Amino acid sequence: MTVATQPTGPSQTCTLTNGSGVIGSADVANVAVVCPFGTVYNMRGTVTGLAGSNLVLDYASNNTSTKAQFLVNSNGTFTLDPLSTNSITGTVFTVSVAVQPTSPAQTCTIANGSGTVGTA
Repeated sequence: MTVATQPTGPSQTCTLTNGSGVIGSADVANVAVVCPFGTVYNMRGTVTGLAGSNLVLDYASNNTSTKAQFLVNSNGTFTLDPLSTNSITGTVFTVSVAVQPTSPAQTCTIANGSGTVGTA
């Protein structure tokens, strides 16, 4: 299953989750279509001082009930997938550490991890 035609008037970019698989002996109940209203923006951040691996960030959106996790394994700039985060204008968001890095163990903190998505 795919999104054959994106909506117009207003224009939206819809995504499909769990659109393929094998139908077993029960109803398929986990297909999801998300069509954010408005412009979708990237969520970017920078990691510094990371010596370990497997740092996992949590993203939560208060007004769309979107939750997503992202793995970060190196220092530098990262971009959270905008279609997974529904980062549209007016979205209230929170980014937090879900899993601290290992090998070596570290305690990471988030600066500016919450706010409202603007127009950029």
